[in-house]
Amino acid sequence: MKKVLEGLKNGDWKTRLYIIGTTVLMLAGLGGIVVSFIVNSMWLFLAGVAAGIAAIVIVQKFSIVTEELDAEELMPETEAESEAEAETAAESEAETEAETEAETETESETESETESETETDAEPETEITEKDDRHRIEERKKTLESYDEKKLKQVFYKYKVKRDHKCIIIDSWKQHQVLQAPAYIWISRKKVHFLIVEKETREIEVPRTEFTTLLYHPGIVCRTKEEYPQFRKETMMSKIFSKYLPSYRSGNRNGRPVIYKNLFELGNGLYLTNTSARVVLDMLQPVFQVDDQVTRDGHCQEIVKDIYKLGILLRNLVYTAKEYKDLVDDKIRTLANTGISETEYTEILQLLFRMNLITAEYMEYYKRYRAERQR
Repeated sequence: MKKVLEGLKNGDWKTRLYIIGTTVLMLAGLGGIVVSFIVNSMWLFLAGVAAGIAAIVIVQKFSIVTEELDAEELMPETEAESEAEAETAAESEAETEAETEAETETESETESETESETETDAEPETEITEKDDRHRIEERKKTLESYDEKKLKQVFYKYKVKRDHKCIIIDSWKQHQVLQAPAYIWISRKKVHFLIVEKETREIEVPRTEFTTLLYHPGIVCRTKEEYPQFRKETMMSKIFSKYLPSYRSGNRNGRPVIYKNLFELGNGLYLTNTSARVVLDMLQPVFQVDDQVTRDGHCQEIVKDIYKLGILLRNLVYTAKEYKDLVDDKIRTLANTGISETEYTEILQLLFRMNLITAEYMEYYKRYRAERQR
């Protein structure tokens, strides 16, 4: 009986049709048999028996299965896995420390120019935050408190969340009135599903074709006191999603100190935290776009623009140091094996060095690499 009630409440249309259909057949069969004795009708008796047999056959052929989700499936990564991943990342960074020291300690001059240039692009998100009054912030603090393992299992069952779901944090999505909310994301039948975790959960479905680009928005000035108040209290959900909170940086704007974050816009208007960008890059494979002085420079070689964008992903923790090193190495080795002139090849390496995208040691290494290949 519990399965029947759960199926009627949370099952899909096939499950509900199965439950209602078998119930109607059983009642019709029983009713037909009872009435046949009253009116002394053999045909009605046979019809009732036939309906009962049909109901029994359907019940034996099909069954209602309730899918139980383990706690591990609610949390894409266990603490042990997270620690192992952190250790792996730390080892990778240690291996390439000499290479990335300049990159991770400073924001390059080109990125600083980009941030000041794109400040106006960030206004829509800032406006949403500024409209939050004290009462609304207090309400937002409580949005994750009601979630426990039992409730989350019920939510997953209700919305048919796939096992290969991932976690992200949506900084803002004005079209759907989403503000700084954790979400689960998965793909089903050419649609991207977002399960928004607010005081009450809600699902948003969007055709995958709408998410073909991922645009970088640096330097979004924010008020840290109003940022993600629901994560200030430790809850089960805050533990799951805290690793996807944005990275905050300090800087100066118009002579005054500011705190800012870098966001990534998926499609048109869905702004993600920098720590969520890797999830959508892997899952949806959008084209990563940067619109600034470097990428708009018609004289800048495409390989320089590509490595420049990789550097942005590295600084925003989308790629690890080892991943960045491997990707850059592959691009420069490919370039070295083309028919590019020695002069142009050397100029590209020097430009990458000046932009803090490779170290002096690697610049000399790639010069030697090409020289050896041409012997």
